[in-house]
Amino acid sequence: MPAESARPCALDFIKMQGSGNDFVLVDSRFLPPEDFASLSVQMCDRHRGIGADGLLVLDAPDGLRMQMWNPDGSLSEMCGNGLRCFARYALDQGITEGDFPVETGAGRLRARATDDHQITINLGRITLGNLNTPLISGLDGTEVSVGNPHVVIFVPQVDLVELDWLGPQIENLPRYPHRTNVHFAQVISETEVKVAHWERGAGRTLACGTGMVATVAAGFATGRLQSKVNVTVPGGRTVVSMEGDTAWLTGPVEYVFRGTWPMAS
Repeated sequence: MPAESARPCALDFIKMQGSGNDFVLVDSRFLPPEDFASLSVQMCDRHRGIGADGLLVLDAPDGLRMQMWNPDGSLSEMCGNGLRCFARYALDQGITEGDFPVETGAGRLRARATDDHQITINLGRITLGNLNTPLISGLDGTEVSVGNPHVVIFVPQVDLVELDWLGPQIENLPRYPHRTNVHFAQVISETEVKVAHWERGAGRTLACGTGMVATVAAGFATGRLQSKVNVTVPGGRTVVSMEGDTAWLTGPVEYVFRGTWPMAS
């Protein structure tokens, strides 16, 4: 890696998506230090930028490392669908192979490609909080940590939930000083669940990988779901498999397009 390289005039990026959760990915291995918080705000803007649910930054100081920056410029501990996109890129670029570790803000996690070219990731240790936490408007939720905070609310019909009104209120409740991700879930059967997501720092999204895992973990803990579940979200379907206090998330990943982002001098 060059010691002190000049700041580039344009930044190469890749747009990727997993289950409709879309990301801008930047390979920073050969770049000078950048203000990725500011870049994420600009690049993720859906009207004046590229448009995305987050900015993924690849680095390899002492091993493969992923940072995930939210559209509001905040740094997230982890992102499940982001990690699946990140893993696909790392494999396709020959940066790694097989079953491999990735350093994240939530610790070292693992990823691999399946025989049908989907990407499977391990989400590390899942920690359950209060199973029945009073929230607002008579709603109770199950608190789950998947390296980042979540609250899952089971409802009879998820399509009737006023997500844009309830999501930000629950995200910013005083009991969550660092905010939380919010998920409304409708159990279809013991092996199928339908989920709508409100993500901390991003708002309504078509999918949330850690949120899917949190939902299955909450459903399993409360007797609603089995340990392997098909999860349907607005952006597609994935499979979550619980194994003890950890979980695996499996689903497809797609490249959307490549481009360059002009950098201010």
